[in-house]
Amino acid sequence: MRSSQKGQLIYHDHSSADYGIYVEYPLTMPTPQLDIAMTHINGRNGDLIQSYQSFKNVTLSANVTVFKPRQYVDLYQLQRAINDWLIGYDYDYLKFSDNPEWLWEAIVTTPPVLTPLIETHAEEELTGTITFDCKPLMTRTDSIHWQQVGNIDVGSQIMQTTIYNQTNIPAFPDWHLKTDGQSSGNWAITVNGNTCSMSNIESEIYIDGENCQAYKSLDNPVSLSSSVQFYNNDAPILVPGENVIQITGEHIGLIEYKPNWRRLA
Repeated sequence: MRSSQKGQLIYHDHSSADYGIYVEYPLTMPTPQLDIAMTHINGRNGDLIQSYQSFKNVTLSANVTVFKPRQYVDLYQLQRAINDWLIGYDYDYLKFSDNPEWLWEAIVTTPPVLTPLIETHAEEELTGTITFDCKPLMTRTDSIHWQQVGNIDVGSQIMQTTIYNQTNIPAFPDWHLKTDGQSSGNWAITVNGNTCSMSNIESEIYIDGENCQAYKSLDNPVSLSSSVQFYNNDAPILVPGENVIQITGEHIGLIEYKPNWRRLA
């Protein structure tokens, strides 16, 4: 089968194989461009550099072949289903089968143009390109799931552990703390000496590290930001290398986090 020579991608929680789409590997990988402004001043050797300490988005194009699955009546119905799958209003995780350890954050702004393959016995095949607008940093796949914070053992009032960021990019972890059901909680997370304090948490709290926001629930995102005091208005950051984490407070029933390890694409 010709599709076995190609790979798949996962996007919006669906595999491209669900739509008969197979990706041609290897992909041409884009390189992020540093976000800087260069200014020339007459009479001065060397331009002035204004760095914004960030990178610009990249465009990632995947050449694909599409084999119409049986559940679709014709290619028109299939193309509409593909467009419905790809189009969204925000970034979502994108994973390719040839590099499953790392995820892109991507959005499709223009539906792909898929062209019927004009060959004998190929009346149910399409070819084309799917183009993604991607953030310049990739996220390690195993770091977007809730997991134990180092070797912390919930139960004591002062818990400490060391976590190592093995990339060269700072990570913005998400946090989830839950009471033991006996009383509300007053807690603090201290990372490398910088403390995030939480007061009067009745049941649980989720902290969005990148956006520096706090919520009561992921399904019903009632803001709890008024109950949280961030150090220097920033959520805890895991710098490259060693990170010492201390969690203090009473009536903690659960502590977990998503480290969100990142690397330059």
